[in-house]
Amino acid sequence: MALTREKRMWSKKEKGTPARLDIAFGDLREDGFVFQFYDRRGNESWLSPAAILKRKESIKKYHWDHKGRITLYKSEWWKQQADRAKSRMRKRLYGITDEQFISMWEEQDGKCKICYTELEITRSGYAIDHCHTSKLVRGILCSPCNKGLGHFKDNIEVLNKAASYLNEAKLKERELTC
Repeated sequence: MALTREKRMWSKKEKGTPARLDIAFGDLREDGFVFQFYDRRGNESWLSPAAILKRKESIKKYHWDHKGRITLYKSEWWKQQADRAKSRMRKRLYGITDEQFISMWEEQDGKCKICYTELEITRSGYAIDHCHTSKLVRGILCSPCNKGLGHFKDNIEVLNKAASYLNEAKLKERELTC
């Protein structure tokens, strides 16, 4: 088979790493356009466009037929990896290690730094409060306190005005009840 024209589509992936089926590089041959790619084991493979579509359809069918099994596997994996994933997320988003987080938690006795309610170590049980400009972590808060600070956009003047407003309302309430 003679090569009529050669067309290269370079991928950022290197040999031995998984690549999408429609990337890597290919050659235009007499029998049609053929794609070359490297599978997960690093083996070189060739597929025609029809074979690529057939493979994509078979993958979709497999996922549809085994949806429950795949979902169960993913949920089991998440349960096993939850601590590691949370640790990586804290490091990536806030720049704190597990040791720093644990020391902050113990320093606050597992309570919100603003309202002193008991915090739970669940996904929505606490929030790591941080300054959005300097990226410094200020403490661990309960979700309502963290949302409150967010709604006030961390503006101290507005928070002071809100506190004085609540104090004035409390005084008026006392006057009316007496």
